[in-house]
Amino acid sequence: MGKNRTFRVAILDEDKMSCYGMRMLVDKTFSGCVLVDTFYIFDELITASLTKKWDLIITGIDSKEFSILDFLIWLDTLHRNKEEIPNILFSHNFGLNPFPMEIVNFYSHNIFCKNDSIPIFLHMITNILYEKSIAKPSIPSITKAECEVLLELSIQRSVHFLSQTRGNKRKTIYSHKNSALSKLGVKSANHFFATYNRNQVASLMQLSCFIEQSE
Repeated sequence: MGKNRTFRVAILDEDKMSCYGMRMLVDKTFSGCVLVDTFYIFDELITASLTKKWDLIITGIDSKEFSILDFLIWLDTLHRNKEEIPNILFSHNFGLNPFPMEIVNFYSHNIFCKNDSIPIFLHMITNILYEKSIAKPSIPSITKAECEVLLELSIQRSVHFLSQTRGNKRKTIYSHKNSALSKLGVKSANHFFATYNRNQVASLMQLSCFIEQSE
């Protein structure tokens, strides 16, 4: 991106104080170079995006008002419609959301912890707006067998049950499960399957980060 243009920045954060604080920082630091819009509700950002194009969206990864999966599905809608996908800077409080981090890293240009210093936050924005594009990590494609095992395990079926019904050794089922979760960046299988149901797991597998890898 060139240095002599005005950038459009959208901040989506249900915490109004946090949203206001980030806006003030961006306005003051990049005065005259950015136009900042703030949103507390995800649907409002979606509506505004019908007429506005963003160079950067800053949004919370641990929102209670919308899920990170909802946000990424929306980004993929832009991708499928051949629209330019904005740069993304995710923010979070304290511990990271249990969402698979390899997917988060694929879509974002950085992840900012709100407990870190302000200069770090501003440096991230500067890099995104003014520096060259940031290389995306590649995610190994999840195989059909791995996807099927994840979908079955997400409806509370056991490895033993899958071994019997699929005619595979339990070692093979465990191998598919562990390989897929590793590719997703999941650290706790129990937490993952307690958090995401079959429909959500199916949606994860349809994100463009996996579709593009398999094309």
